[in-house]
Amino acid sequence: MDKKLVLIAKDKLKTKSSHRTMPLFAEVERRLLAEKERQNRNRKLCKTAYTDSGYIFVNDLGELIRPNFITQHFAILLENKGLRKIRFHDLRHPYVKHATKNMGRRFVRIFCPYF
Repeated sequence: MDKKLVLIAKDKLKTKSSHRTMPLFAEVERRLLAEKERQNRNRKLCKTAYTDSGYIFVNDLGELIRPNFITQHFAILLENKGLRKIRFHDLRHPYVKHATKNMGRRFVRIFCPYF
């Protein structure tokens, strides 16, 4: 069985009422500009090997980060940081202990250094 990743991109919202305008906070702007600069450096360094996907969250070669990347690497991250094993999905439950919620916040800072 040939398992190929199929990207399904949508440029339209489900409904007109789904459209939202939100303020761009200075910290978010700073991080987005830093990410743009990182991508520009990688584009120059990798030349023709770099993929201009048009997305913000890409790897060092410009390829779209797979949606399941965080879930697949979560256990490895927990082990490397000496944290207790839990499922990534457990971070979203409101009844999870306060300590686990804080671990989720630390995880985002560790795993997503740009945000």
